[in-house]
Amino acid sequence: MNQFFIALFVSLLIGFVAGVERQMSSNYTKKDIGARDLLIVALMGFLSTNILEGSFVMIFAFIAVLSLMGFWLYNTHHSKDKVGGFTTFLTLPAVFLLSSLTGMDVPIWQILVFFGILILTLKLKDEWQAFIDTLKDREIVDFILFVLVLFVVTPLIPQELTWDLGFYELSAYFVWKIVSIISILSFFAHFFTKYLKGQRAVLLTSFLGGLVSSLGTIYLVTKSKSRISHENAFAVFVASGIGSIARDVVIIYFLVANAVFVKLLLPFIFSEFLLVSLLFFSMGGVESKKIKFIERAMPVKTILEFVITFVVIILISGLISFYLPESYLYVSSFVSGVISSSAAVVASGDLFAQDLISFNVLGWSFAAAVFGSLFVRTVLMVKNFPGKFAKNIMPIILVGSAMSIGMFVALA
Repeated sequence: MNQFFIALFVSLLIGFVAGVERQMSSNYTKKDIGARDLLIVALMGFLSTNILEGSFVMIFAFIAVLSLMGFWLYNTHHSKDKVGGFTTFLTLPAVFLLSSLTGMDVPIWQILVFFGILILTLKLKDEWQAFIDTLKDREIVDFILFVLVLFVVTPLIPQELTWDLGFYELSAYFVWKIVSIISILSFFAHFFTKYLKGQRAVLLTSFLGGLVSSLGTIYLVTKSKSRISHENAFAVFVASGIGSIARDVVIIYFLVANAVFVKLLLPFIFSEFLLVSLLFFSMGGVESKKIKFIERAMPVKTILEFVITFVVIILISGLISFYLPESYLYVSSFVSGVISSSAAVVASGDLFAQDLISFNVLGWSFAAAVFGSLFVRTVLMVKNFPGKFAKNIMPIILVGSAMSIGMFVALA
């Protein structure tokens, strides 16, 4: 009995809120669809699955036809001054479907999530239009590529497809998993950096740039040092480092066992805390100047370069771990981290997953990769801003100390 009334309440709530949103629309007139109409539609949706079992298809077809007829009649007979949009009439079957879910064993929270998306879609009309107006043709192409990478190609990659090289077994699915992670980071970083403004934009743009490539981010900044102050460059340096370490943590989470991830999280938390503190105290001189690091949402060239670099690094690491003592892997991780700490982290994580290296070697390899990445960025900062040597080397001292202490504690 209680479940019946909860389902009824949720159904009527969907119809009422959707109707109120439509009536609050700037184009609403008394003859348009409103709260009363959508309450009736919601009630029909509730009845179709909770009371009149087996009538769902028939009632949904009736609602769909009614919606199409309403749209046609509105624009051919009723409205003389304005053309009615299809959105309101499409709301009829949408509300019906959502309210009918209450009788299909769908969790209430899922129904409310779907409903929230519907209301946001209806309410943010002007925002959606403004967003669409700023889209470029290449961003639409990048979106298609993004969908292809994540939802078309990924399911087609067989998980059992591997190449046995004798000293290392390379998995096609594992490589594509890295492609997917970098694609996601690049895609969302592009749109964040495109629409952010103000002083916070410098920090968040740098953080997101660090998610994609901290070395590339600081390289672009130091390359244009005539147009950017040291304060801004240093903020970008630190913020991109925070993004880089956050990216490595995400990759570690998806590539190693959960128990291993928890144990190795401590040094990364120490490092992030110190970098965030340093960034906070250096914010005073940061100018509110927008910096853009990512030109494309799906930088195919950058992604391909990363994947090729990753494959080369992981093969070199495999060779070292197979033919040389484990201690040589630290040097390999440091050198690899100079190019890409993520590639080095991935290589070490996969070697550990194949039981080719011990847990302690894995932890110190991660630390060496992070240190290598920070080292090359520090060199760029010192080279381009030699007068600020003490401040420029502060991050590498702090992170080096944090990683070392954290690793000693985690691996004890």
